[in-house]
Amino acid sequence: MSVRYGIIGAGKAGILHAPAVMESPRATLAWIADPDARRGEALAAQSSARYLADYRQGLADVDAVSICVPHAQLAESAIAAAQAGVHVLLEKPMAVTLADADRVLSAAQKAGITLMVGFVHRFRPEAKRAFEIIASGAIGQPHLVTDRSSAGGLAGWPRWVQQANAGGGLLLYSGVHRIDRARWLLGRDITSVYGSTAALLPDSDVDSSYAAMLAFDGIGRAVLTNQQHTVDAIPMWETEIHGTDGMIRMHTGQSLEVITREGARREAAGQDRRFHEQLDAFLNAIGGTGPAEPSGRDGRQVLAAALAVAESNKSSAPVSLSR
Repeated sequence: MSVRYGIIGAGKAGILHAPAVMESPRATLAWIADPDARRGEALAAQSSARYLADYRQGLADVDAVSICVPHAQLAESAIAAAQAGVHVLLEKPMAVTLADADRVLSAAQKAGITLMVGFVHRFRPEAKRAFEIIASGAIGQPHLVTDRSSAGGLAGWPRWVQQANAGGGLLLYSGVHRIDRARWLLGRDITSVYGSTAALLPDSDVDSSYAAMLAFDGIGRAVLTNQQHTVDAIPMWETEIHGTDGMIRMHTGQSLEVITREGARREAAGQDRRFHEQLDAFLNAIGGTGPAEPSGRDGRQVLAAALAVAESNKSSAPVSLSR
């Protein structure tokens, strides 16, 4: 049976979700909703789907939705979909406050719908391979993740990402992916955060640069840095996972290096179909043949850590997440 599907939001994320739904043999794209008619109609036409100005008008016609709206609108859209009995693939960071994240979790639980959070970088081939290698025990017990990334130019940023009232800023737009991957690869929860942010883009009051240190249960630690430049620059994202018996170095989108007591080897990243694989996992969860991961709990814990980085920047002190 094909899952009737809707996409809420026809911006950058919606454009990436649409082909995965169109090409899936298990889903039928019924509509695309966006208040911007020119943008929404264009994507709907490309996707052979109906266009809606208001997604609420189509909730009765679908089984599941991808929610791809600006951060400040994520929680409201997810709650409305859940209350209509619709399964939700919710773009990160799921909400901009923990109170709203809790409202989303409560609505999903009460409705009995599947909720999955879109930390899509878990589905990159090199990230999946790193997870498999760690699970095999090849590098021993993982205990440290270092993650540094940068990008240049503002053309790739949707305009709302530079607006604080829309929930913009680098931490919530991109940083949550880094936090999620560190937590996922270490297999531990974050206990405290110490961080610093800066708003460096012209005429912008949102963070565009940050550095953060995360402490995890047990011996786990992570150091994350990220910078959005005002000039064009080659995007770079390098992640190292250090274990008691070896290490893994990921060049996101490029390659994977594994160093153990037996020697070193390099693997190509492979074909990137992360949005297709994310959708497959979501459809499996809806059908009861797989877990809804990343879960709503994952989304809340990552959001708590990102907000703690901003709080630590203000207080110049570590922030405990145990509360």
